[in-house]
Amino acid sequence: MRVLIADDQRDVGVALAALVESCGHQVLQVVGSGLEAIQAYTRLKPDVVLMDFSMPRLNGATASRMILSKDPAAKIVIVTAAPKRRSSPRPGPLGSCRSPWNSTDYTLRCTTRHRAGARHDNSETAGYFC
Repeated sequence: MRVLIADDQRDVGVALAALVESCGHQVLQVVGSGLEAIQAYTRLKPDVVLMDFSMPRLNGATASRMILSKDPAAKIVIVTAAPKRRSSPRPGPLGSCRSPWNSTDYTLRCTTRHRAGARHDNSETAGYFC
């Protein structure tokens, strides 16, 4: 899988990239803002984007909506340290991951939300990135 990572904390982005690569996926680029994420997505067309929620110049939620407005098939997972919120019925990121991840066994536990209008409803399922 080809992965784009967007996180304004360079150390977190690099650590997340190492985790993704250790799972056998290819990290295309690590960027530091929502604006850079939009530009990199347009240029690289990754299979999935791991997007930090809180970033300067454009937060992850807004950047995700902008990417999805141009490419509704984009797969974006929000990575956040914030407490879990109820999922919204409007179109948006595919899911979210709590940060920090479990560095002991190198898993990134994610909650995914099936988009309305897809084969599934808006129910949530838990999974692992690797």
